[in-house]
Amino acid sequence: MNTIDTITKKIVITENATDEMRQFLSENFSGANGCVICDSNTHSIAHNYHNYIGYNNIVSLDIHSHHAGESMIEACDEIVKNSQNGNPDYFIACGGGTIHDITRVIAHNYNKPFISFPTAASVDGFVSSVAPITTHSGMKITLASVAPVALFADISVLAEAPRRLTASGFGDIIGKYISLADWRIANLLLGESMDSEIISRMYDAVKSAVCADITDYKNFCVKLLEALVLSGLCMQSIGNSRPASGAEHHIAHFLEMDILEKNEHLHGENVAAGALMCAELYHELANAENIKFTENYAIEESLIKSYYGDLADMIIAENFPPYLNQITSEIFYDNLDEIRKIVKDIPPIQELEHMLSRAGINMPLIVDGSIILRLAPYIRSRFTLLKLCRCLEF
Repeated sequence: MNTIDTITKKIVITENATDEMRQFLSENFSGANGCVICDSNTHSIAHNYHNYIGYNNIVSLDIHSHHAGESMIEACDEIVKNSQNGNPDYFIACGGGTIHDITRVIAHNYNKPFISFPTAASVDGFVSSVAPITTHSGMKITLASVAPVALFADISVLAEAPRRLTASGFGDIIGKYISLADWRIANLLLGESMDSEIISRMYDAVKSAVCADITDYKNFCVKLLEALVLSGLCMQSIGNSRPASGAEHHIAHFLEMDILEKNEHLHGENVAAGALMCAELYHELANAENIKFTENYAIEESLIKSYYGDLADMIIAENFPPYLNQITSEIFYDNLDEIRKIVKDIPPIQELEHMLSRAGINMPLIVDGSIILRLAPYIRSRFTLLKLCRCLEF
């Protein structure tokens, strides 16, 4: 599976994966001091493997959020520094997406390698080289981080994880329908660099997860994690999250910033909600007979200030310099037929809802979708079709 040029050179998803990990550590980190980072939910797994694998320290974090934040990273750093082995030679992330985001930032800050041991097929960030973090001020940013040198996943551990976590991972994968369409349209309208091989691999990953038989649950977990890992490898190869993150993730990040209301949903649940909202809007656009390009390039600063509050200046700065004005009405209309074709590669919302229902996903109740669709694109400067929609009437 791992033929892309990446930092993560070894990926093992099997029963008794700790045997493979112990061998890997013996061959690559013999005599080194390791540190495993986990939380209260995965501490027992880390503790069970403590002597078996041979790492020295266990840092168990008290995590009260589904999403990694600056305060968690600072708490982790403090525990590591004050531990018996304050300067480990390597780290092991034992847990889900939050633990992995924290570990990849800590490993980067210490300039040390880390190994991924996912305990649920819950996100595509296990082998990613980027870490979405919520700052103290509530802003969702991407911090400098590092990808793992290896990943080991125990099939039985994956299958025993709460099913909501697995469903969340499926939601993260479904979101790729939107992110890939956004990337292809960005290439079409703005000439943004695009890798056709990566695009193809990403679609293959989505298809593999969607076609997996959920009644064979262990195998479903394996197929889903393989798809999530491949998504992370594609991000590594490109050097950013473009293959796996578009308008659906901007909506997810917006929801996770608690701008409108407190959000207690998992990341993949928020991504799934964003994917449904985008799919409905994108198909409405593609099916519209009359589309007017308004050249409404202006950023809605008053709207941003009304909702983002103290974060408004950072949000406005994120959207400068504006680039939508590079897309003229001539460019848009010349490429409209191709945009329609790309959107048709996104399953209709009813089909997506069926997929998500089959996986048992629990999505946020969207109170005011229209305002979310207006505000979420400002989260990142990245082009999406959703961002372009403010220049369109249909």
